[in-house]
Amino acid sequence: MEVIVELVSRSHKPIERQRISGERCTIGRAFDNDIILTEAHVSPHHAVLEEDELGQWWLIDCDSKNGLKNRRHRSLSSPVKVSSGDEFVLGKLRLKFYSPNHPVADALGLEFSENTIYTLSQPLRFALFLFFSILLFAGYEYIQTFNELDLREFLPRVLATPLAGLLWAAIWAVAGRLFRHEPRFIAQCIVSFCYLLLMQLAEILIQTVVFNTGSLWLSNVLLYFLYGGLLVVLLSFNLRLATHQVRLGRMITANVLAWGLIATLWLFTVFSQPEFSNQPEYSGMLQPPVMRWRRSVSVDEFQQAADFIFEPAVD
Repeated sequence: MEVIVELVSRSHKPIERQRISGERCTIGRAFDNDIILTEAHVSPHHAVLEEDELGQWWLIDCDSKNGLKNRRHRSLSSPVKVSSGDEFVLGKLRLKFYSPNHPVADALGLEFSENTIYTLSQPLRFALFLFFSILLFAGYEYIQTFNELDLREFLPRVLATPLAGLLWAAIWAVAGRLFRHEPRFIAQCIVSFCYLLLMQLAEILIQTVVFNTGSLWLSNVLLYFLYGGLLVVLLSFNLRLATHQVRLGRMITANVLAWGLIATLWLFTVFSQPEFSNQPEYSGMLQPPVMRWRRSVSVDEFQQAADFIFEPAVD
């Protein structure tokens, strides 16, 4: 008999594989077993895997304390017929059994985004990435400052953005440790910082469009759709790094979470808006001339266009 025994995590990720040859394979915590397990709920001699004269595998319980269970934790009677790829629970451990000729899926190709994240994850490159990201955050805060620069107020605003990115990355790293046993904190940081930089770029784009069009409606549409789209991309990468979800599952989860959050914020904005405000609402703010893509209007042209406001009404 030749069999591959695979130790599986709770998230169904392979942890260890062993190839066993012989007439039978013993499993348990005792040191005379072929497969030695260290989990406290596994008996010293828990089970035996044997092959009959027809080549069929059978998993036999050795009067263990916690018995044999299937992948859904339902108790099984002994002996249990085993096919290549079947999964069983012994104590709190999951074991899979494979024949040497069990089919294996083709290797996945590395995507451009995965290669980029891997490249930036190198220590020196990651340090440079953080440095230039913080410089960009500082530049964004600087162009948003209209009063005299006060470092006591400016520096906390600059540092708040990267700290938020680090916190978000830490949360997803914990999720990755739980689901994939891989925190990938640096990769999560790269994804979070790229998202924050794109958010600032999107905000500059929205301000530029509103500055040139003067449309509050267009501002709100751009705000919700750009922010929602970027949040979908962020969550897709977070889920990819932290879970084993397939691409379709990741996209569904990311879209549900992102657009659900955007819809919640929109409803909160609508219902919290007062019916009357004694303050005028402007569609934009002053921007430097380089942000203008429309021809400016001279003072004379503006006055001529506004003359009709002061003309007396005609009966």
